[in-house]
Amino acid sequence: MVLKGFVFHGVKTTGSKSERAAPFSSAVAAGNVYLLNGTWITAFLDELEAFPMGAHDDQVDAASGAFQQLVAHTPKEPVYLLIGGLER
Repeated sequence: MVLKGFVFHGVKTTGSKSERAAPFSSAVAAGNVYLLNGTWITAFLDELEAFPMGAHDDQVDAASGAFQQLVAHTPKEPVYLLIGGLER
């Protein structure tokens, strides 16, 4: 069990992380990605800005993978990715 109590389906990736991040990057540049403010946002933006030369790229890879899944399951409609959660 990967995540006990949750339905989990792995997604096989192809291509480099840079290639996979390109559509997400285009959506960001077009103004179609919104971020909720939170304590995590500085680290996330720092990683995005440093990509692909930065020391870390897991958040970039996760965000671009999530974007790809949303686009794949929402044909012919705009896709907006809202990243973040409610701060307590």
